[in-house]
Amino acid sequence: GSGKSVTTQSFLPLLLDGNKQPSRLDPFGSRSRKMIDYIFGENPDVSQKTSYIFLEYKRKYTEEYITTGIGFEANFDNDKVDSWHFLIKNKRVGKDFDLFKYQLDENGEKVMVPLSQKELESYVDREKCGYVKEKQKDYAELVNNYIFKFESLEDYLDMVNLVVRIRTPKLSNDLGPNVIYQIL
Repeated sequence: GSGKSVTTQSFLPLLLDGNKQPSRLDPFGSRSRKMIDYIFGENPDVSQKTSYIFLEYKRKYTEEYITTGIGFEANFDNDKVDSWHFLIKNKRVGKDFDLFKYQLDENGEKVMVPLSQKELESYVDREKCGYVKEKQKDYAELVNNYIFKFESLEDYLDMVNLVVRIRTPKLSNDLGPNVIYQIL
C-alpha cells in the first residue's frame, strides 16, 4: 500500500532506455509526475540532491554481472535535473563498489554522500569496467548491445515502448490479441 509496485512500473522502463519524459514515469499515463518529484518527494528538506537508480543483471549459470543505471543531480529551486547514465561490467553495487563515499559533515560526523558524475566517471575509467554516457540514446544503445542484443536500436526501443504500453492499467484490462497486434 506504499506505492512500491507503481514506483517499480515507473522506473523499469526508465532503466531500460533512459527516457525521463513525465508520461513515461507514470504507469497511468499522466504527465503530472516529473523526475524531480521522485527525487525530492513531497516535502524536500534540501534544495539540491544527487540520486541514483540502478538495475543489476546476472547471466544465468555464471557469475557475470552487468549493472545499468542513471545518476541525477537535481535542484528543487529551479526545477532542474541533470543526469548521466552508466553501464558497469562484472562489478556489483554494494559488493565491489558503491555509488557513494564517506565524508565528514559540519559536525565532524561521518555521512554518506552520493558520487558526482565526475567521481563515477573517474572510477569507471580507473577500473576500466564500463561506460558513463550523458545522452539517453547512447545509454539505450549500451543496454541493448550488452543485455538484450536486438538487431537495431530502433527494434529495441520498440520493445521498450511495448512494455510501457502494456503496463498501462487501462490497456491491460482489454489486452486481447488484436490490441497486442495493433501495438506491435
